[in-house]
Amino acid sequence: MHQPSEVEETGSDDGRKYRLDDPAHVRRLLRGFTISCGLVALGGLFVKSGHFPIEKTPAFYPVYGFLGCTVIVLAAKAARPILMREEDYYDR
Repeated sequence: MHQPSEVEETGSDDGRKYRLDDPAHVRRLLRGFTISCGLVALGGLFVKSGHFPIEKTPAFYPVYGFLGCTVIVLAAKAARPILMREEDYYDR
């Protein structure tokens, strides 16, 4: 039976505990990122600028970015069977 060592419990090689090992700090950091993103998105609703009319629609850039990332993920999933190699490909 595998017994976890102190290194595995703390998540570091030298046995020290770091700031991001504490879930409270991670939650605080994520909360700060979420609030920052919300404020930026809220500010984008009031500032209308751009060269093309589509750019002046509310939430254009967040929607555009989400759709772009979705297309990239779907393209990667489609390309996986073509690009995937056997597990021991580099061992030969």
